[in-house]
Amino acid sequence: MLSPSTEALDRGDKFKEYRSLPSLEEYVLISSTEINVEIYRRGEGRLWLYTAYQSPDLIELESVGFEFSIDLLYEDVFLNE
Repeated sequence: MLSPSTEALDRGDKFKEYRSLPSLEEYVLISSTEINVEIYRRGEGRLWLYTAYQSPDLIELESVGFEFSIDLLYEDVFLNE
């Protein structure tokens, strides 16, 4: 989960490092302050495709063939909105 104190690192240097791994197909960022999930998926060449999810979206992790509701992910989670 993204925390306010590590969000810049997770979006910047950490993602830059992970992008260099040829086996990485998806990079998932889960917000800890709002119902929001962002997924970067490897495209052609150096292209990464971005998709943002909010309630009541279904999230599909294509790399592992798994789909679930974003609401299920945040079930019993109390956010400071």
